[in-house]
Amino acid sequence: MSGTERGIGTTCVMVVIAAAVALFIGAVISITRSRLRRGMQLVWLVFTFALPILGSMLWFAVGRRDSLH
Repeated sequence: MSGTERGIGTTCVMVVIAAAVALFIGAVISITRSRLRRGMQLVWLVFTFALPILGSMLWFAVGRRDSLH
């Protein structure tokens, strides 16, 4: 494997990690600013911290929509 191939692979991994971190931070901010009751916010936060990627994706797919109603 040449240095260029290794550099591209490392860059791709860093981009994926940065996207996951941004998704997690966005979810935490969105949860804390939502109109959900505090107890439900706590449930979502615990779930998001326990399973960062899955919890964040589920928040934006399901939880956020429910908090707007």
